[in-house]
Amino acid sequence: MNNYQFMYGHKLDAEEIRKKYPFCNVKVSERIAKSKIYTITFDARMAYSYRRKGYNVIVWGGIYRGVTVFVFRKRRISMRSLPFR
Repeated sequence: MNNYQFMYGHKLDAEEIRKKYPFCNVKVSERIAKSKIYTITFDARMAYSYRRKGYNVIVWGGIYRGVTVFVFRKRRISMRSLPFR
């Protein structure tokens, strides 16, 4: 088992993910980026992991401030909701 499979639950790299699900390259608004009802990740491997878990994809491979992002309809975790605080 390689490190990617251990960390993310799959063994695809970013290029393989891009071939399987092409990025849309739409601009992501500031409103979406700051909303607490969405989870945003910049990591394609983590995004693919969320997608496999069944989270609703809002933007797949959009652009926010010049960086590729992935947006999911999944409430963002706040510090108060962490169990070890």
